[in-house]
Amino acid sequence: MSEAKQRNFWENDPEENESEKFAIPVEMTWEEAEKVAQETRSQINLRGWCLWRLRNLKGRKICLIRDYNVRNYPTEYPAFSLEELEMLPDDMPNTTLNLIIRAKILGDAIIESVEERNK
Repeated sequence: MSEAKQRNFWENDPEENESEKFAIPVEMTWEEAEKVAQETRSQINLRGWCLWRLRNLKGRKICLIRDYNVRNYPTEYPAFSLEELEMLPDDMPNTTLNLIIRAKILGDAIIESVEERNK
């Protein structure tokens, strides 16, 4: 049995590969997610921000920042503070996240609270 090819989420930028398509959602293992979380924490501790490409949202990029006191992050991408990220539910649909990102792009919005609606 051959080993599965390890994916490197940090060095191989799909934007540089013209054949890369974002039509197929990517499922990450818990181990892969933990590696991404560790690298994210490392980058945020080092420089205050980390750029993410959201493959399940057609490759859209967002910038995770420690907080809104960070000034040296790439402002051409919508920014999410770690506090905002913690407010978002784990089971939030991609369509809702896409709307939040659009609100941030169009209105420089900041998430102040997230209230769950009764179903």
